[in-house]
Amino acid sequence: MEKNKKVLQGLRKEKENTKQLVIISVLISFGVNTLTTGILSYYNLTQNSVVLIIGGVLFSLGIILFMFIWQIKRLNKDIDIKGFVIYNRATKEIVPIPNYYISEDMERYLKASFVENKALNKLWYEDPIDEFKLVRGKNGEDALAIASHSGAIFIELIEYCIIERLSTHLSSYFNNSDLEKVSKLKRKDIPDVLLENRFLRLFSEDMHNREAFNDNKVHVGGLQIVSVFYRGAIYQEFDLILPHRSRIKRINKNKIVIDTNMLSLTISCLFGGFGTNLKRGFRKFYLGIKEENELEFNDYQFNVRISIKFKLRSLSLSDNWKYYMWADDFIEELTNYLSQDSFFHRVNWDTVYSILRCEQLLKIEQNDEVL
Repeated sequence: MEKNKKVLQGLRKEKENTKQLVIISVLISFGVNTLTTGILSYYNLTQNSVVLIIGGVLFSLGIILFMFIWQIKRLNKDIDIKGFVIYNRATKEIVPIPNYYISEDMERYLKASFVENKALNKLWYEDPIDEFKLVRGKNGEDALAIASHSGAIFIELIEYCIIERLSTHLSSYFNNSDLEKVSKLKRKDIPDVLLENRFLRLFSEDMHNREAFNDNKVHVGGLQIVSVFYRGAIYQEFDLILPHRSRIKRINKNKIVIDTNMLSLTISCLFGGFGTNLKRGFRKFYLGIKEENELEFNDYQFNVRISIKFKLRSLSLSDNWKYYMWADDFIEELTNYLSQDSFFHRVNWDTVYSILRCEQLLKIEQNDEVL
């Protein structure tokens, strides 16, 4: 991950500066107190003069504290991760892209949801993602683009992928540590407003309440089942392991917040139906899309924004930062999971395409020689 994304590491450095600042402040206060007493005795100053001196010292210390808080606030980060999706306009389906992890998950989750939720299936196919309605705004305002039902479903799909990734990441982080001051949030512990996400609500619903799992084959007595794929349907147990007194809430339809003692982490999923430019030759050579079928596919961009804002209590000198270092690793993992740039770098597409181009030119040259 880029250094400027390591926000928690930056906080740790600022905490080290805090220790130095506290020591310096104590020494300054002690020195000023000694100096003030000496001046008072030597010049026989009045009490008002002493108050003036102390006031000046306190003002100076206030400036130092203000500068430190300003430095901490500079650590607040908004990190935008750009992803992409290829949509088949003919079949009205998302094209799964090998090794592009979120794409593979989105295609799998979408199909699984259609197995059980016929209403969702109907909305997706009858109001496709590539049809946007334009309505007029108020006088002097631009027209507003209103996404289709499929567009709204797609945003929820992205969000569910992120939530699942976060759940897995947190479990791995805390289960492999000796940190004990944590709470495990289950489905029953989250607010109903979070369950507005139709994928989260469906996949985390108890299997006993779902027709697709009404088969004793998937209910193993005495064992805790955390994930099941059966007859095309998916069950995923929902849990989030977080530091004590953490909360998760939704502040609008595409934005959720994890609020902790030290920081708040906001996850925003954004999709506006805007296109994106993919690498040359990617459709043809990587996905096998023929040139005559190119117009059947649309390339769309979506964004995930991670906002981290620190609270004043994060200035404390305790070692509680260990409970929050998962945030840096999660941002790095999320970038690898859904970033368009990370994907093309991972499959080394520029090199692959150059090799394919050379092979094509070689074949053309060989054919000319034969002729």
